[in-house]
Amino acid sequence: MKKIILVIIVIVVVAGGLGGYFIFKKPVVAPVGKCGDNICDAVEKENLNACPQDCAVLPPSSSSTKTDSECDLNKDGKVDSFEEEKCQQKSSAQPLPESSSSKSSPISAASSSKTSKSTASVTVDASQSLGKFSPYLFGYAGSPKTMTDESIKLARSAGYKLALVSTKIGDGANCDNSLITAADAQIDALLKAGIEPMPLFDPLKKPSNLDAYAACVKKTGKHLFDKGVKIFRFTNEPDGSWTDWGRKKGEQSNPVDVAQTYEAWAKALKSVDKSIIIEGPAIMIITENGLIADWVKKFLNYLSEHNAPLDIFSFHIYSASPYRYYREFNVVKNELQKYKISPLYGVPKLGNDEWLMKLGDLWSGVYSEEFDKTWAASAQLNGLVNMIEEGAVLSVPTFGIDIEQDVLCHDFLLINCRGKAKPVFYAFQAFNQLAETNRLKISGTDKMNFAAISGIKEVNGDKQIIVILSNHDVSSYSNTYPAPVLNNMVAANADVSSGDVKNAQVYKKFELKINNVPWKNSQIITVKRYLIDDNNALVLSEKNGQSITVANDGSVSLSAEISAPQVQIITLSLKDSPSLFSMNPVLAADENYGKPDVLGKQMFEKTRSKTMQ
Repeated sequence: MKKIILVIIVIVVVAGGLGGYFIFKKPVVAPVGKCGDNICDAVEKENLNACPQDCAVLPPSSSSTKTDSECDLNKDGKVDSFEEEKCQQKSSAQPLPESSSSKSSPISAASSSKTSKSTASVTVDASQSLGKFSPYLFGYAGSPKTMTDESIKLARSAGYKLALVSTKIGDGANCDNSLITAADAQIDALLKAGIEPMPLFDPLKKPSNLDAYAACVKKTGKHLFDKGVKIFRFTNEPDGSWTDWGRKKGEQSNPVDVAQTYEAWAKALKSVDKSIIIEGPAIMIITENGLIADWVKKFLNYLSEHNAPLDIFSFHIYSASPYRYYREFNVVKNELQKYKISPLYGVPKLGNDEWLMKLGDLWSGVYSEEFDKTWAASAQLNGLVNMIEEGAVLSVPTFGIDIEQDVLCHDFLLINCRGKAKPVFYAFQAFNQLAETNRLKISGTDKMNFAAISGIKEVNGDKQIIVILSNHDVSSYSNTYPAPVLNNMVAANADVSSGDVKNAQVYKKFELKINNVPWKNSQIITVKRYLIDDNNALVLSEKNGQSITVANDGSVSLSAEISAPQVQIITLSLKDSPSLFSMNPVLAADENYGKPDVLGKQMFEKTRSKTMQ
C-alpha cells in the first residue's frame, strides 16, 4: 500500500512540474517587422537565431581610420582628393612597402615526422616535364579605349605575354579602311613591347548578310595577320539575356544564330592562314545544375555538323571560391571530348577569357576593398592553377591596367587609387615568370585553399626551378565582410558559403620536396624565397637566399611557415645564379622593371591631368 501511495505522489509531482513549465514558459515571439533593422532588441537577444543579421557580432576592424581605397573615393567610386600626403595621414596601414623585413620563419629542412593537417605537403619531380606553358596563360584585359604608353610599360613590367584588344568590326555592313585599321596603334605598341595582341570581333547580333560579314572579317584578319597577330577572339557572352542576338532583351539568345555567325567568322579567318588560332565564343553560363548548359550543347553540335573550326573553347567564371574554377573546367573538359573540331588540336583546348573572384565596381556599383589586399591575389592564383590543372591554355582575367578616362580608380585594376601596385600585381608578376619555362609535375594543390605550380628553365647554361605556392583562406571572405557588403558583390556569393568552403583546410606551413633535381648530389645550391602579402611586395625572405645541399638521392627538401593569405615564390639555382627578376634579359633591360609604382604613378598623374582639364 505504501508503494502505491509513493508512486501516486511521484506522478502528481511530475505532472505538476510539466504543467507549470508549459503554463509559465515564455513563448518566443518572432520579431515581425523588426528583423533587418540593425537593432538587436530584447526579443532578438533572447533568441539569437531569430534574426542573426541584427545580433551578429562582427569582427573588430583593424583600424578606425579610412583605408587606402576609402580615402581616395567618394560614394560614386570617383577620386575626391589627389593629395597623397593627406591621404596617407588618414590611413594607419600602408600597403605594400617596396621593402619590408620579413617576420616569416626561415627555410629549414623538411620535418621527418608525420605531417600535420595544417601543413601543406608539396612534391615536385624535376625530371618530368609536362611541356612548355602556353604563352596565352599570361594574358590580361586591355582597355577598350586607347592604351597609354605607361600602361603598356606597366603590363610589360608585369611580364604579361597577351593582351585583349577591341576592334571596331561589328556586323561588317560598313567595312571601310578606317574600321579595319582602328586597332592598329594599340596592336603596334603591344607588339613592340613584346606582348601579343588578341583582337576581339564582337558582333552584337547576327549580321543581315553573312557573306558580306565574312568578307570584312577576312580583309581585317589578313591585315592583322600580316602585322604579326596570330590569335583572334569571337564575341562576348552571346548567350546572355542582355544581348541583341535575334531575340528581345531579357530572353536568352538563339544558339543557332550565334553559331552561324561564328561559322562565317571562323572560316573567313582560317582562309587567311590555317595557322591562325581562333578562340571563342566567350560563354557566360557554361553549366546548369552541374551539367553542361543546353545552349552550349546546341552551339557545339552546330559547329560539329557544319565543320566549323574552333581551336580554343572559351567561357567566363566569376567566383570567390577557387574550387569552382576546377569544377567548371572539369565539366567542360569532359564534354569537349565529343567534338574534334579543331584543325590544330583535334579536340578544342580550354580557355577562360574573362574571370575574377567577383564583378567589379563598374557592375556592382561598390568599391570593394578586398581587391586591394592579398586576399584577392591568393584567390586568383588558386583559381588559375585549378584551371591549368584541368587543361586551360588561355587565361585573360578581368584585372586590368589601363585607367578609364571617366573614372581614375576601379577596384579591379592592378594599381590602387594612387597608382600604387596592389598585391595582385606582384602575384601575377611572379606567376608570369613561368612563361617560356617547362611545366613540372607537381602535387599539393587541394583545389580550394592551397595551390602549387612549378616550372624549370635554362639561363646562361644553368637550370633554374621556380615553385609558386599560393595560400588562401576562402572562409575569411564571409567572416571578414558583413552581409550588406557581400550582397553588393553580385557574383557567386553562394560559392563561399557551401559545405566545401566550410570544411576547407587552412594551412600554416608547407613542406616542399623536389626530386631528381638537375644538380649533382652534395652540390650546394641557392634557394631564394620571395613573399607577397599585405606587408611584402615580392620581398626576399632571407637576404641573398640560403644555401642548401642536394641530398644523396638527388632531392632537395625544405619547409617554412606560410600565412593565409600569402603567396611565396621559391627559386632554386646554382649559388652564383642571378635573382628571379634579372633572369629575363628583355625585361631586365627596362629601367622600370620591378618598379611598378613608378609607372603606375606616371599613368595616374597623366590621366588625372586629362580628367581635370
